[in-house]
Amino acid sequence: MRKFLLTILAAGSLAAANAQSAGSILVYGNVGFNTGKDSAKTTNTNFNINPGVGYSLNNNWVIGLQGGFGMSTMKEDAGGKMTDNSFSIGAFGRYTKHLGNIFSVYAQLNAGYMGSHSKTEYSGVTIDDVKYSGFGANLFPAVQVAVGNWFNMDFSFGGLGYSTMKANTSGANASSSFAFTFGQTANIGISKYFGCGHHMHGHHEPGEDTRHMDTSDDDDDAPKAHNHHDKKAKKSKKDKDSDDE
Repeated sequence: MRKFLLTILAAGSLAAANAQSAGSILVYGNVGFNTGKDSAKTTNTNFNINPGVGYSLNNNWVIGLQGGFGMSTMKEDAGGKMTDNSFSIGAFGRYTKHLGNIFSVYAQLNAGYMGSHSKTEYSGVTIDDVKYSGFGANLFPAVQVAVGNWFNMDFSFGGLGYSTMKANTSGANASSSFAFTFGQTANIGISKYFGCGHHMHGHHEPGEDTRHMDTSDDDDDAPKAHNHHDKKAKKSKKDKDSDDE
């Protein structure tokens, strides 16, 4: 039973070693890909990647830089093809509420510059080619689960988004959109805090405090071996008393 409890404590210390602390560096990202064909024989393919790096101000707040890149393609068997490539770069702020060494919840706000390039073709002939640029922001909640001392798994399920975009064509007006996607989308990513082991545990290795503990299942009443340093201390005291006499 004692060994089992010590194993649980060691696992908790490993998870804590990958937790957020003041001065630690957060690196995160997620990648998404899906493809499918609908009843109209149109093939849709989507790919996106969203990395970020931040600095922990304390145990709750992180600020940093984030970006993203996405590709979307729609192909029709009749020869039509539409592609849309998009990117974004900007800043983010994250507030995390820790629920222990393993589970956390956080809210993150992203804001920055956005751009996209849309192109429509039919049988290899370009019909429409437009570039867009603008500003966007999105706020979303997420759940974070520590996977030992290696990394964290991040789960988000949509949120709130706003964007304003303008085409590069002459006379084009900017268009704005607001989206509420909570519960409609799902994203899974990974993250890692670097440098947190020093701030949280000094120079101790995870589990060092339990490394030299007696993990045997013997009864507590069993005789214990005398400590080597205690023997030396008692011998020195005895020699000193003899000299005093």
